[in-house]
Amino acid sequence: MKEFYILSTLKRIIFIIFLSGITFQHTFAQYQMEQLNRGVVAVSMGGTKVFVSWRWLGTEDNITFNLYRNGTKINSTPLTVSNYTDNAGSTSASYTVKAIVNGVEQAASEAATPWAQKYYTLPLNVPAGGTTPTGEAYTYSPNDCSVGDVDGDGTLEIVVKWDPSNAKDNSQSGYTGNVYIDCYTMKGVFLWRIDLGKNIRAGAHYTQFLVYDFDGDGKAEMACKTADGTKDGKGVVIGSATADYRNSSGYILSGPEFLTVFNGKTGAAMATANYTPGRGTVSSWGDNYGNRVDRFIATVAYLDGQRPSMVFGRGYYTRLVRSAWDFRNGQLTQRWIFDSNASGNGSYAGMGNHQMTVGDVDGDGRQEVCNGSSAVDNDGKGLYSNGLGHGDALHMSDMDPDRPGQEVWQCHEEPKKYGNNGLAFKDAKTGQPIWSLGGGDQGDIGRCMAGDIDPRYKGYEVWGSSGSLYTCKGVAIGTSKPSVNFGVYWDGDLQRELLDGAKLDEWDYVNNRMNRLATLYDASYGGGTPCNTTKATPNISGDLFGDWREEIILHSADNKNLLIYTTTIPSDYKFRTLLHDPQYRVAIAWQNAAYNQPPHLSYYLGTDMATPAKPDITIVGNNTTGCVPAIAVPSTAFCAGGSVLMTATTGTSYKWFNGTSQVGTAATYTATTAGNYTVEVTNASGCKATSIPVTITVNTLPVITPYVKIDANAWTSSSTAAVCEADTVNFGPHPNVASGWSWTGPNNFNSSLRNPVLTAITATQAGTYKATYTDANGCKTTSDFILQVSKPTAAITVSAASFCPGGSAVLTASTGTTYKWFKGTTALGTASTQTVTEAGAYTVEVTNAAGCKATSAPSTVTLSTPQATPTITATVTSFCPGGSAVLTASTGTTYKWFKGTTALGTASTQTVTEAGAYTVEVTNAAGCKATSAPSTVTLSTPQATPTITATATSFCAGGSAVLTASTGTTYKWFKGTTALGTASTQTVTEAGAYTVEVTNASGCKATSAVTQITLNAAPPAIITASATSFCAGGSAVLTASTGTTYKWFKGTTALGTASTQTVTEAGAYTVEVTNASGCKATSAVTQILTTQPSAWYADTDGDGKGDPAVTMTACTQPAGYVATAGDGCPADAGKIAAGNCGCGNTETSCLDCAGVVNGMAVLDNCNICVGGNTGKSACVTTATVNGSAANIQVIPQPFDGTTTITVYNIGMIQSITIISASGAIVETRQGLSTDEITIGESLAAGLYSVIITTENGMYTTRIVKK
Repeated sequence: MKEFYILSTLKRIIFIIFLSGITFQHTFAQYQMEQLNRGVVAVSMGGTKVFVSWRWLGTEDNITFNLYRNGTKINSTPLTVSNYTDNAGSTSASYTVKAIVNGVEQAASEAATPWAQKYYTLPLNVPAGGTTPTGEAYTYSPNDCSVGDVDGDGTLEIVVKWDPSNAKDNSQSGYTGNVYIDCYTMKGVFLWRIDLGKNIRAGAHYTQFLVYDFDGDGKAEMACKTADGTKDGKGVVIGSATADYRNSSGYILSGPEFLTVFNGKTGAAMATANYTPGRGTVSSWGDNYGNRVDRFIATVAYLDGQRPSMVFGRGYYTRLVRSAWDFRNGQLTQRWIFDSNASGNGSYAGMGNHQMTVGDVDGDGRQEVCNGSSAVDNDGKGLYSNGLGHGDALHMSDMDPDRPGQEVWQCHEEPKKYGNNGLAFKDAKTGQPIWSLGGGDQGDIGRCMAGDIDPRYKGYEVWGSSGSLYTCKGVAIGTSKPSVNFGVYWDGDLQRELLDGAKLDEWDYVNNRMNRLATLYDASYGGGTPCNTTKATPNISGDLFGDWREEIILHSADNKNLLIYTTTIPSDYKFRTLLHDPQYRVAIAWQNAAYNQPPHLSYYLGTDMATPAKPDITIVGNNTTGCVPAIAVPSTAFCAGGSVLMTATTGTSYKWFNGTSQVGTAATYTATTAGNYTVEVTNASGCKATSIPVTITVNTLPVITPYVKIDANAWTSSSTAAVCEADTVNFGPHPNVASGWSWTGPNNFNSSLRNPVLTAITATQAGTYKATYTDANGCKTTSDFILQVSKPTAAITVSAASFCPGGSAVLTASTGTTYKWFKGTTALGTASTQTVTEAGAYTVEVTNAAGCKATSAPSTVTLSTPQATPTITATVTSFCPGGSAVLTASTGTTYKWFKGTTALGTASTQTVTEAGAYTVEVTNAAGCKATSAPSTVTLSTPQATPTITATATSFCAGGSAVLTASTGTTYKWFKGTTALGTASTQTVTEAGAYTVEVTNASGCKATSAVTQITLNAAPPAIITASATSFCAGGSAVLTASTGTTYKWFKGTTALGTASTQTVTEAGAYTVEVTNASGCKATSAVTQILTTQPSAWYADTDGDGKGDPAVTMTACTQPAGYVATAGDGCPADAGKIAAGNCGCGNTETSCLDCAGVVNGMAVLDNCNICVGGNTGKSACVTTATVNGSAANIQVIPQPFDGTTTITVYNIGMIQSITIISASGAIVETRQGLSTDEITIGESLAAGLYSVIITTENGMYTTRIVKK
């Protein structure tokens, strides 16, 4: 039988091929994982808005949820995601979650109260600093952290490694302080501290610690390398307490080395073994001073596919050793050890990173250990070594979901080893590059990062400190790159965000830049600080609680707190907690090792991802604590008025008791009174048990009795003291014990004495002094002492610092009880005010009610400079009515103007519009006044309103009128507002409103009334003709348009003067019309034509041909006559055609121009035979006018009904005259103005001449009507 293992996302199916057929069998063991509770977290977003998220556990199917606030469900329909924004919440609300399984609501989760701000502060117990043997002082800061459920309640605790400020890289010599490892609950309760002792050096590469439930009891342990002098959480020393193996350079290159497993809940050492491999000969690791020998790394791995093992490593630059251990049933046993020095393993030397990563890379259901450029199989045998050498960063996941298995993205350090693979995207199973870049000597490529940050491309994007940004296929998609540090799922989409130090960003793939999401080092985020110096990594980051997004833990700049950050951005995606993916969970465990790296999943989470399968895990320890309840309490005593929060072991229901009285039913109880408290816890299995009692003591508050002593006086029991400046005050409250006191007061006063003394008191020391006394139980009370420092305000307020001769000033003292005034040393009055009439320096002594005296500073009063008699300067002393004059006073500070006794303005100038005598009172800067002599202003003689005399107020166009102004000195003429001349007369040629401004000898002006000038309109001059042509001997009547008088002309020859004119001759006629206004206009020319009479022939038989023997002469066609003769048979009514042809004759007159009998062809106006059966059309007559071609087109030609004449390049047709072949005018048309005209409808058949008149001349053409 041959077995094939296929891994796809978290689904493992074994195909077992038998010789007889195929069957399917699931043979993988399930990974044992820790029990997790719902992990509810709530964060206040300001006001009533609270963001809540929780876990969807890896053991659960696709369930929904209900969310409760203070026991009331707040969602209207079941929630399909594991986050919710409550818009009606509060910071005091309590949130619980209930899963809904197959429509049935399950038990409530643990409760969560919202964080009051956007981060959670977890207080730390900072270790005391120390001094090295060489005298170097050092302090401590929180470094790498890990998490694990140390008490089995489903909530993770935090394990913190403390590094001293003198921690060293292995390459650096020098002593370091001890390394401490602490454990805290998520509520900040300090559980234990382990001191690794002086024989464990501090630095990133020395202590790698693993927190995991190794023995499957549901509670996490902690394992790390120890030495002589390590002190566990119970104070028990491992090995020798006095041994000191440090050499003079601070390195520890001798002495025993241990591996110890500690109880996660108590910190007690549970098992210790010799660390493997031992250091042996230091130089065998690559140097002789202690650098490469102590390069340690560690990880957790499910080597058997079921239970976790710990793997500790030593060396990676040269010799590489990995040692696997199991801790089960209280025993620490070695599973296997892999050594590059062992036979057959030589290629693995130098093929390790500063970290390991773990995952099932070959699909056998068991996890392998990836060192970087090599990997060790789950059974401790070498899996591959690719020879690419050491590197600083390592990432493994299903980065390319289109290909089977996982991939590794790694940067390398040694060009001689990596060759063209400085950055390599490798198959995780074989270690062979799928694609790579970085050929040539690019030196140490120190950083690289991988994550799905661009939704345009399926799979991870990868990048490093060299090269560009690439897809998982190796396609470069930009030269701009994100930060190269940590990845964090944060904002709710499927892309991973980027954490660099305390800066959280997302990659803007459109603009190829980083967009800031949160600046965690800002004060608004508590001033978050990363660790590991230039690596700037978080203390820890991962999916620690809440929904599937990841948390970030940094520490405060003062090292006193951990700062925990969780997202408050809603997400429409729901994934099971990442902690239940075994590969991700062990990555959280190894994250603290050496150069920290972000955790990665075993499956692809990103754009176009497949739905992750339910993980193949089993939960251990979920019933280990249900029937052993306990109460966690930070303190069993508090002061009166205080309280303490007690927390029960996780269960499904609770009953709290104080003695026998039930006091609560929640998971926590806040005790405010003393008593013996127990809690009865029922778990999900129905198991019920009561905890051991916790005795709570309430300590009474101390009482402070105030005492005070002033100067050398006796002590008095008083909380108030009234003193003068310069006195001495001694506080001395009781109880009369020296310690436990602290004081605060004005001007940042503070003291730890019971009886502080204030000497040489000043007024600035007045105020409330608060004494705080803390007794031996830590109970505090406060008392206020009020110190009143009396100092009278000895100051003088002066009504005027100087006054004019004959004046005075009033001096007013600041408030007191009694007063003494002095001028120099001469005593004056004793009132609170003093009136003085002399210049001098004045003081006042003020005594207040406490008898404290103070003397003011001298207040000097002076006599002011008198104001000189002012003068007035006037712009004019006389002005016209409506005018004004400006009066200007000589220099002063303030002014009062008067006309007689009437007050006017207060400016330095005064504009006056009336005659009168004016004065001004001027006050100088000293306030002294003087009044000027009167300044008299008079009115000038006014200009009378002028008049305009006009020679005419109207005229015809082209005429004018002369306007004359009445007498003045100067003149200004205007048409409307337009200025014209300046003479006394003005000739105008336009209509308009005219005025004149006249100025007299006094300069006074006046403007005339408007004189309106109008233009008379010219009359219309139009001729109406009774006819424009007539027969010789006839006449036409021309009528002019309306006017008053008339003058008729033929050309330039004057005719009559009546409104009508009878004409008997052809010619061009005009009329001049004059209207009532005398305005004249001449009409346009009216052209009159005369015609001669024609011969007409009798057409007896009506065939259109006349009898040449019967004729009549007339200008118009008589009835029964036609213009054409030639009827050979005028009386033959039976002929079948006109003319002679019906008689059977064949004379020439019967033929057309083409020789066809009775044919229709005719000669056109070019004398060419056209029409009929000739196939020819009439020609176009062409003339030449001013050098341009002049065309006349006649179409059709000949014609039956009408024909159209069109002209080109000779202007527009103004008129036409049609003349018959006999010379008679048969039709006239005038007033046309067109380039085309249709004619012939009224014409008889025959040949005609057409006279065409345009504005350019006269032209002729011929037409033929059939």
